[in-house]
Amino acid sequence: MDEVKILIFDEEELTITLIEKYLNEVIFPFKLEKYSVFNSKLINEFENQIVIFNLNKFNLDCLESISKLSKRENVKFIAISYDFCTDIQVKAIKAGVSDYLIKPIIKQDFIYCINQIHKNVFMNSESRNNNQIYSVISMKENEGKTTFTINIAKETADLSNKNVLIIDIINSEKNIADTLNIQSDSKNKISAFEQDLNDKEIPKYKNSSLYVLSCPISEASLKSQEKFKQNIKILKNKFPYIFICIHFNEKNELYKYLTEISNEIFFIISENSVYKRKLKTQIKQLREDKIINFVLNMADINNRKNIINIQTEIGAEITYIIPKHFKAVEQALLNRKTLNEINKNYDISQIYTHSAQDIISRN
Repeated sequence: MDEVKILIFDEEELTITLIEKYLNEVIFPFKLEKYSVFNSKLINEFENQIVIFNLNKFNLDCLESISKLSKRENVKFIAISYDFCTDIQVKAIKAGVSDYLIKPIIKQDFIYCINQIHKNVFMNSESRNNNQIYSVISMKENEGKTTFTINIAKETADLSNKNVLIIDIINSEKNIADTLNIQSDSKNKISAFEQDLNDKEIPKYKNSSLYVLSCPISEASLKSQEKFKQNIKILKNKFPYIFICIHFNEKNELYKYLTEISNEIFFIISENSVYKRKLKTQIKQLREDKIINFVLNMADINNRKNIINIQTEIGAEITYIIPKHFKAVEQALLNRKTLNEINKNYDISQIYTHSAQDIISRN
């Protein structure tokens, strides 16, 4: 059950003290933030939030902002007031306020109200949530996980018409943002390990709903990984599809966490990979409910005997076979584009299209 952020906007200390006391009896995990004056900028687009705010005839202008914010699925409002005026209550409800509680707040009314919002809004939205996380892993460098991640994510974004995020766990000089010539609009360095993320800070690929977040592994200390985990929860609310590009490291805690939260895993292997047999051990260590995909990259699709031998070595069927097409890959790298942008008719481009369609159909 994901944590809910509760924001209180009220300058009255007694009311805040009462609400804090009542919140000890709510039935869901939450974190609390307290402010004296209503500020719509403190309400973000990512986390599930319940906003409790003081309302009276002197601050009715806040209802204009609330009317816009209440259209978001991730935020609900509770007005608290000493004012019994029916006109103010009607204006609050029309602005999208879920409930209007009279001060001093009655404990039973408050607990019932906030629990109902969580149950009927956020719990139901979680059950409807089709957000998917995928880990793309190679056992060693130069197996093609970066190329696979870029192209499968871009096709998924185009075909689904939804926001797709690549989280690039960088452990070398190579990175996806440079490969696609993606620049951040933020003047400051963006770090998922060190700061709370804002969707406007995450770089976006040109003319696309594909975003790329670069995460150098060098920044991943034990302390910073907790911040990273919180950011993953935030990102899940924004991006229906998240692809994590990560190098194999079974002893690394970050690797273990990322593979654990992933719905599916794509292991990228090549015909020359020397780690095929080690994959058998990895399959056994993963949860039984996780989908494991083996991607044979840059393969000779006409050599069926070789493909069968590889399947025997890994002890599993190959899910996706990416055909050799060095010219197309080279063109894409030189032009900093995806394969479908180079030529949709290439066999390798069509494989990525079909693979993305397959992923979307399972979601």
